[in-house]
Amino acid sequence: MRRPHAGRMLLGAAFEDLPDELRQQFRQALRANGGKLRRALAAEKTARNAALDALQADPFDAAALARALSAIRTAEGERRAIAHEATLSLIEKLTPEQRQAMHHKLSQSLLAPHPMQPGHMDFHRKPPMADGDSTVPLPGR
Repeated sequence: MRRPHAGRMLLGAAFEDLPDELRQQFRQALRANGGKLRRALAAEKTARNAALDALQADPFDAAALARALSAIRTAEGERRAIAHEATLSLIEKLTPEQRQAMHHKLSQSLLAPHPMQPGHMDFHRKPPMADGDSTVPLPGR
């Protein structure tokens, strides 16, 4: 199975409408930062694994989980900064019409309500439990 192209993941449908030359330049910008990007992804994976380990540790160490979550945020920020630099280098080369088309496509996908946000039609709908009760009891309640 082929993985989605990095540009497609970052810009989604808006990326598909760009001229081949610009898409190639964007790929080159990502490749130029490939080492930094791979290190950020590896740090993110390591931090996520540390969070999973902390979650199941007995006894539970909240400070260890907090450190792992902080490391995840840091690694995600580094990865995003690299992608944003490449994206900016691409967008600087677009015509006003291309930027407007990208705005239109991105606003449809990025600003659409997430299923867990108010405004999404399924936000308040809860899946029924086996016995028909739609509530999940919390420990100690």
